[in-house]
Amino acid sequence: MKKFIMMFVALSALGAMAGTIDVSEKLKQEMAGNNKKVVELFKKKFQYTLELKWDEAKCLAQESPIGEVGTCLVEGVAMEEPIVTTVAVNKTSHYSGTGETEGELSVTLINYEP
Repeated sequence: MKKFIMMFVALSALGAMAGTIDVSEKLKQEMAGNNKKVVELFKKKFQYTLELKWDEAKCLAQESPIGEVGTCLVEGVAMEEPIVTTVAVNKTSHYSGTGETEGELSVTLINYEP
């Protein structure tokens, strides 16, 4: 019986992880689809235009009433100078009680290397 319970717990954890991966991939695709907006946000905040490598992005996401929300770490290369950056692209929800149906995108500079 103990083995059965442990196997059930392990399968449940795998199922949960598979769901998380799927949600994270959806978020990554959505953010990549909003690449132009993300690049504009970064340029407004840091005065650099980036070429982002979405195919290598690492995302962590969860479901919310407005869809997927979370953070993606994306590598980018500045167009103005030879700088490589790591950027956190965030989609947050302020849905609770507001009736808002769109998430808010923001960017945070995590690291840069000349």
